[in-house]
Amino acid sequence: MKGPNSKTDLDQVFVGRLLLGRVTGVLIQAHDRALASIGLTAHQGSMLLNCARQEGNTPAELAALNGLYVSTITRMVDRLEKKGLLTRTRSEKDRRQVILRITPKGQAALRKGIPIARRVALDAWRGVTKQERNALRSIVDKILGNLGHTQ
Repeated sequence: MKGPNSKTDLDQVFVGRLLLGRVTGVLIQAHDRALASIGLTAHQGSMLLNCARQEGNTPAELAALNGLYVSTITRMVDRLEKKGLLTRTRSEKDRRQVILRITPKGQAALRKGIPIARRVALDAWRGVTKQERNALRSIVDKILGNLGHTQ
């Protein structure tokens, strides 16, 4: 008989305990290594992409999109602003709010980064069928929806 702290019981309680965090960490490391050649990290590239696609333009929005703390985003914005890849301005509607915009130099870095990230993605998806990819997306979407985080 298994106790309440058995491996099986705990794996059911902590959804994706060893799967999601591990795969995310490995993917970020692979992207970090690949993007280092152009002076970006995976998170910085993701932030540039979010801004370019207008998915988010405030530190709070970027934090929510990328699963990071606002303080982490602020430090990344500092670095990207120093590199001339993002600009930071105050909202005209709410002076407390910071609006982030990708610069032409940021757009150029993103154009260089996308083919690099694509190669990492192709390596990561090797041997994974379209059906398996769709199943993963469906499972993740269901978990997010169950916890009130829809896109």
